[in-house]
Amino acid sequence: MAFIRFFQLIGDFCLMLIVWGYFLFGFLFILPFLFIPCYLFTKNSAGAIQKLFYLHMKFFFYLAGRLIPRTTYKIDPEVRALRSSVIVCNHLSYLDPILLVSLFPRQTTIIKKTFFRVPVFGWFMKKAGYVSSSP
Repeated sequence: MAFIRFFQLIGDFCLMLIVWGYFLFGFLFILPFLFIPCYLFTKNSAGAIQKLFYLHMKFFFYLAGRLIPRTTYKIDPEVRALRSSVIVCNHLSYLDPILLVSLFPRQTTIIKKTFFRVPVFGWFMKKAGYVSSSP
């Protein structure tokens, strides 16, 4: 029994690497090339970039759910029904903030000021309409 559990853990670990590999590859190599046309050719570049983030995160959770079927996400139906609200994420895991982004196609996210200092990444965050947690 322990032998089977060991291989299940190895399999889950490999699948987790694939899912997070998609996330990082998409964020580093696919989305930047889609951001540029959004920035140059749309009137509401922040809204278009947010929509790309939303779709990327939504597909990330779809992929995770399909590849790792034992993974479950319990989202209260009241959260999905929220509109024009302030939602505070308590960060119990790294998935919390990206899960919330995947639930709402249009949002304003407040992030730590130090993220805006990261080259390229900070520029994307500003153009996507993200707001610094402190001035």
